[in-house]
Order: sequence, then C-alpha cells, then structure tokens
Amino acid sequence: TSTDDTTRQGAEQFSTSQSDAIAAALRYLKLPVVEKVVVADVLGAGPAHDIIHAGDQILSIDGVAMTRPEQVVAAVRSQPVGTMLHFDVIRDGTEMKVSVTSAARTDDPQTPENEAGIPYVGAGVDTLYAATFDVSFDVAGVGGPSAGTMFALAIVDKLTPGTMTGGKNIAGTGTIDADGTVGDIGGIVQKMAGARKAGAELFL
Repeated sequence: TSTDDTTRQGAEQFSTSQSDAIAAALRYLKLPVVEKVVVADVLGAGPAHDIIHAGDQILSIDGVAMTRPEQVVAAVRSQPVGTMLHFDVIRDGTEMKVSVTSAARTDDPQTPENEAGIPYVGAGVDTLYAATFDVSFDVAGVGGPSAGTMFALAIVDKLTPGTMTGGKNIAGTGTIDADGTVGDIGGIVQKMAGARKAGAELFL
C-alpha cells in the first residue's frame, strides 16, 4: 500500500468515525438521525472511475430510490453485465445525473447460472449519518477511527446541560459503531504516553 493510499484510508476511516459518532450520540439522546447512502470509495480501474466520486450521495438508480447500501448492490446486480445504469446523486450540494455501464467482476468465478459473470460498477457504498443541525469537528492532522468514542462523548456534552468533564483535562480513545458499541483501539501505549505528556488527568 502506498503512502497516499494509507493516508486516504485513514481519512476515510476518520470521516466514518465522525458519522458513526454522530449517530451514536443522537441515538443515546433520542434525537433524530438522518441516514444517507454515500459512495465510500471508487476503484481506479472500475467502470465508475471518474464518473462517480467518493462522497457522492446516491438518491436513486434508474428512478428507484436508494435508502440502504444493500439496495445499491442489488440494483446493479439485478441487470445483466453491460447494462447502463442511471444514477441520481448529490455532489458538493448539487443534484446531478450520471450514467455507468456495468462490467463483470474479474475476481468472481463464472457459473452455469451466470456465465457472463457478476455485474459491478466499482464503487463501494456505505451509510452516512447526520443530524438535523450542523455538527462540525474542529480537528486536524488526525487519522483512523479511534477518535469515535471521544467524538460521541463530546457531542453528548455539547447537547446536554453542564460540563461532562467538570473542567478537567481528560483524554481517551476507542472506536464506536453507529449503535454506540465501543470497539477496538490501536497504539494504546503511545496514546497513553501522548495523553500524559499533554497533561491529561484521566485516560478513558
């Protein structure tokens, strides 16, 4: 994996961790969560390259509304290889139409039932969670998903009375899923050393 690929992967995980943190915090507070189907990545050699972009919100395919990532996969695979699919997407706040012709995946074995192969467009899709109001993260130079739990706690802190930390310098780490499940972390020794150096009184 190249340095650019590693950096891009870290940025994508970081963005996903922000999205999941928003969902976890809002669900904990029993506030509405907006769900969008978005393009997570696009294969450089796939049919969608330079047509569909990472970050595009997919509204519909061939006029059928897309509300879950698995619907996108099903829509692509429901038509024969070589079918032109018409996507309605939102890119940078602008709604537009793009068309992609599906191809056969080279890594999927052909079967008698599917001699032409399994159709794909080369775009990974995921669910992006958002609030009904603006949520921004004032951070820079951070990659990877391990900030998710702290993001969720910070959102809860902002939306509830009082201060969660009582004014103390508290550090922490941990991935978080959209349902609020705290998961794995990496580099705990280095993170603890960094927190101590920064003057943290407690490490979560």
